[in-house]
Amino acid sequence: MKKILALILALLMLASVLVSCKKDETDNTGTANTNQVGETGRLAELGSRDFGGETFTVLDANDYPDMHVNYSTEETRNSSNITLALYERDIVLKELYNLNEIKYVSMTKAANGCDAIRTNVLAGDHVYDMVTSTAVGAGSIGTLATLAVQGMLRNLNEINYLSLDKEWWSPLIYENMLLNDKLFFTTGDINPSMYQAPAAMYVNMDLFNQYHDGTDIFKIVEDGEWTLEQLYTFSANISQDLNEDNIMNTNDDFFGIALTKTGLTMEEFVIGSGVTFSKVENNDLTMDLKSETLGNAIDTVKIFYPQLKYEYGGSGNDSERQQNVINVAFKNGKAVFLAHLLEAAMFHLRDMEGDYAVLPIPKADKTQENYLSLLNNWCDCFVSVPNSVPNDRLEFVGFMMEAMAAYSNENLRPFIYESVLKTQRVNDPQSSAMIDVIMDGVVIDYAIIYDVGGLSSMVVKAVLEDIPLSTQVITQKGAINKSIKDIKTAHGIAQ
Repeated sequence: MKKILALILALLMLASVLVSCKKDETDNTGTANTNQVGETGRLAELGSRDFGGETFTVLDANDYPDMHVNYSTEETRNSSNITLALYERDIVLKELYNLNEIKYVSMTKAANGCDAIRTNVLAGDHVYDMVTSTAVGAGSIGTLATLAVQGMLRNLNEINYLSLDKEWWSPLIYENMLLNDKLFFTTGDINPSMYQAPAAMYVNMDLFNQYHDGTDIFKIVEDGEWTLEQLYTFSANISQDLNEDNIMNTNDDFFGIALTKTGLTMEEFVIGSGVTFSKVENNDLTMDLKSETLGNAIDTVKIFYPQLKYEYGGSGNDSERQQNVINVAFKNGKAVFLAHLLEAAMFHLRDMEGDYAVLPIPKADKTQENYLSLLNNWCDCFVSVPNSVPNDRLEFVGFMMEAMAAYSNENLRPFIYESVLKTQRVNDPQSSAMIDVIMDGVVIDYAIIYDVGGLSSMVVKAVLEDIPLSTQVITQKGAINKSIKDIKTAHGIAQ
C-alpha cells in the first residue's frame, strides 16, 4: 500500500509538471514550438533543417509492444507519461525540420517485422527508414542479428551524422561490437525501452527482514561484498515444497530465489561474475568455452536452481508461463529474491503492494572490482537501417536518427530514467542509487548477442543437465565455427 500511495503522489506531481511543460511548449494555436532545443548540445550542433514535408518511417518489430514502448501516436499518447513524452518529442522535431510525419508501423511478433524487412530488401523496395526490434541470436528466426548476417542491414558506422560513440547512443555497443569498422545495430535514448534491458536483482524487503532481521543489504552492496556466495547464504534453506509433491512450482511453493530456466538468466550470473564467453580483438572474434574460469562460474550458477523438479505453473506457452516467476512467485510474496531485468521494475512490479529493493547482480567474490549487468538482447530496443534505403536518402535517415536520439537524451532521459524508473518504480533512495550502479556496469558479450553456436541452449544444458560446456563444445564445434564465419563474412573479414 505504501508503494501505491507513493506512486500516486509521484504521478500527480509529474502530471502537473508535464501539463505545465506542455503549456509552455505550445503557442496560442496549439502548435509545439522549438524552445526545447537548447543553445548547446548535439541538437544545437545539428541546427534546423527544412526537409520539405518529408516522412520518416519507422518499423517497430516488437514482441512485447505494451512493455517495450518505443513510440507514441495520437491514439496512444495519453496512455502514460512516457508515451506523452515520446509524442511531444516527435511534434517538436516535425516542426523543427519541416516534416510531414514521423510515421510508425507496428508489427507483432518481431519475427514478422524482420521478415518484412528481408522481403523489402530482396525485392529492392524502400518501405522503412529505420527498424526497431530485438537483437537475439543469429540462429533465431526473424531478428536483427539474423538480418545482419544475411546482409540485410546498412553499416551504421558509415552513415553521416550518426555519432555512435556518444552518450545518446550506446558507447558500450560501439566499443564492444564494432567489428572491422562495421556495426549493424545499436541502441540508445532513441528507444526508452533500453532502460529496461540491463539485468538486475530484486529482494522482497518484508520477507528479507523476516529472515535476516537487522541486516543492511544495501550496505553489503555498497561495501563491495554483494557476492554469489552472499546471495546463496541469504536464500539457501528457505525454499519450501509447501504441498509436498516433490515439485517446486511457482504457483504453489515458496522460493528463496525465483529464477527462470533460461539461458539468459544463467548468462546474467556468469557475466555478473566477471566471466566472458567471447572477445573482439584486432578485428577478430574468438570464443573460449573450455576455460576453467568459465566452468567454475557455471558450477556456481548450478547451486541456485532447485534440485527438485521445477515448474512455472499456470497456462500458456513456455515464454508466457515464465512470467509467473515474477507475477506469481515474487509479486505475491512467495519468493525472497528474484533475478530478472530492470524491466521488472518498469513493467511487472508497478502494482506490487509489498516493498521491494533493486540490487545489482552479485559479483563472483569481493576481489571483483565492479558489479556487472548483462544487457538483454531479447529486448525490443535495438535499431537498424534496412539495406533497402537508397544511398541518396541515407543522409536524411542518419540526420533524423541522430536528432531523435539527441533530443531523447536531452529531454526524455532525465524524465524517464530519473523520474519514472528511479522515482516511480522504486520507493527508496537506496534502490535508486542501485539503479545507477546497474547502469554503470552494463556489459555486452558478442557470443550472447548472436547466440553463437546455440550458446544459450548450451548454458542451460550445463546448468540443468550437468553437461559441461567443455564437453558440449566438441559436438557443437561445427555450429560454433559456422556462426563465427557468418558473422565475420557479414563484417567483411576474409576467412
